[in-house]
Amino acid sequence: MSGPALLEVRHLTRDYKLRSGDGLAARTLRAVDDVSFAVEQGSVLGIVGESGCGKSTLARIIMALDRPTVGEVVFEGESLFALSAGALRQRRRDFQMVFQDPYGSLDPRHAIGRIVAEPLHLGGALTRSERTMRVAEALEIVGLKATDAARYPHEFSGGQRQRIAIARALITRPKLVIADEAVSALDLSVQAQILHLLMELKERNRLTVLFISHNLGVIEEIADRVGVMYAGRLIEIGATRDVLHHPQHEYTQRLLDAEPTLDVIGRSGHRSAQASG
Repeated sequence: MSGPALLEVRHLTRDYKLRSGDGLAARTLRAVDDVSFAVEQGSVLGIVGESGCGKSTLARIIMALDRPTVGEVVFEGESLFALSAGALRQRRRDFQMVFQDPYGSLDPRHAIGRIVAEPLHLGGALTRSERTMRVAEALEIVGLKATDAARYPHEFSGGQRQRIAIARALITRPKLVIADEAVSALDLSVQAQILHLLMELKERNRLTVLFISHNLGVIEEIADRVGVMYAGRLIEIGATRDVLHHPQHEYTQRLLDAEPTLDVIGRSGHRSAQASG
C-alpha cells in the first residue's frame, strides 16, 4: 500500500456454536480465523476463495451486520464496534453493500424509488423532494432512467436489477462499497457490463471497493490487490498480478489450476474472464 488506509481489519475471528439434536455437546465452527488486512482509499481489493471459506461472513462483519468473536474493524480511524448504535447508524452512510442475488435482494412489494432511497434513512434530514432528486441521480448514474423509480423489480432483467442494487448502494455517496459475489448470478455479457460500471464509478467518485468473488478471472480484471481465503484464514495477499502469476501458497496454485478463465489472454495483456464463473 502506498496511500492511507480507509479500512483496516484487525485479527478478526468469528466462531459459531453449533448445537446438536442428539444430546451431544455443542461444537464450535470457526468461520473467520485471525484475518487482518488494510484497504487503501480509491483502490479495489479482491477477496477470493471457494464457497464456505468465510468470505461472506467476513463481509458481514466489515459491514457491522455481524459481530466478531475477536478483533476489530477500523474505518477512517474509528473502531466500528466501539461506536454506539446511533453513531454506527450514522457511519453506515459511508459504507454500503451490493449482494449476490439481484432477484432476492430487492423487495418485490416496493417500487424502485423506495428501494433505492432506503439507505437515506440511515441519517440526515432530507426533504421528500431532495430524496426524489437523489434517487433520480443514483438511477441515472447506473444507466437507468429517473422514471424507473415508479416501476417494480419484476419489470427489470437480472442485470438491470443489479444496477438498481448498485444505485441503492451509491445513494448515500459512500466511500466504500462491498460487492459480495455481485456478478456471479448474471450472464457473462451482463457481468462485463456491471464490472465496467463499477470501475467507471470507482474512477469517477474515487470509490474504494472490496470485491468478493470465487472467479479469479474477474478479480484479475478489476482488483489492484487480492487476498486468498481458505478455511476461514487469509493465506495470501498482495498485488493481484504477483499473487495470480507467482502464487506463494499451494492452495492459491490449486485455485489457479482449477480456473479455466485464466487460460484466456486478452489483448490488453491481462487474462480475461470469458469462461463461466
